[in-house]
Amino acid sequence: MTDEELGELMRQCWNKYPGKLKFDTYKFGRLVAAAQREACARLCAESSWVIGQQFAKAIRARGKV
Repeated sequence: MTDEELGELMRQCWNKYPGKLKFDTYKFGRLVAAAQREACARLCAESSWVIGQQFAKAIRARGKV
């Protein structure tokens, strides 16, 4: 994951409250994990092996718990 991609994820995690900003660390963790899962699933899906497709499906399913 590039610094720019991490920066974009961080920008999505700032919540405005009356008079202050708060960074949601849990949301950031979830977004980073989802991005990493998708990157891994994409690599598996690009495989010419049938098992790669099954791995990609299993990896993506982990995010739907």
